Amino acid sequence: MNVWLWVIPIVALIAVGIVSAHRIRARKFADRQDVAFEEIYSGNFQSLGVPRDVADELWSEAARTLRIQPTKLRPSDRFDGELNYHLPWLPFVDLNDDFYWAAVARLKRLKADKTLFENAKTLGEYIVTFGRLEAAARGV
Repeated sequence: MNVWLWVIPIVALIAVGIVSAHRIRARKFADRQDVAFEEIYSGNFQSLGVPRDVADELWSEAARTLRIQPTKLRPSDRFDGELNYHLPWLPFVDLNDDFYWAAVARLKRLKADKTLFENAKTLGEYIVTFGRLEAAARGV
């Protein structure tokens, strides 16, 4: 019975921490100017041979998983920088965990090496790497 007196507050603290961290990160992006995906695609991914539909799918999936509006994201956003936020009092909460596991699932489906994702430091590098893999798998 006394165990629950410790467990419940700890679980509540973790839940509040995760929600707070997502909100704080979303506020960091709120002031950014909106940029349409078409502009991002033509300036970053088109010349690198990533098909538009594949890049758009990956971009939208990243935005959804990261819980950030797609028009607020940039290819230069770093996973260990702009895309992350750590609460000092809850250091083990990583906002990119969901994104990481989605990428791992994609790697397994594509039968690709995990180091491909680990080498991607920015969202743009992720889109290029996975865009090429997806395009090859689809025969595009």
